[in-house]
Amino acid sequence: MYDKHGERVGVVEHVLADEDLDIFHGLVVHPSAPRPVHPGRPAESPLEKRLRHAWDWITGNR
Repeated sequence: MYDKHGERVGVVEHVLADEDLDIFHGLVVHPSAPRPVHPGRPAESPLEKRLRHAWDWITGNR
C-alpha cells in the first residue's frame, strides 16, 4: 500500500470479505518500517499510530 505521496506504508496481509455475498469489510495491513520524517509532516499520524498499535496487538508484538 502507498500513501497519497507515493511512499510505501505497508503490505496488504488479508482482505476481509465474503465473496459469495459480495461484501467487502476491510483490509489487514502489515505496516512497513516507520515512515521517514518530512518537513511539515509528522512522522506518524494519529491514525497510523492506532493502526500500528492494533497490528502489534493482533500479531502479539506487544
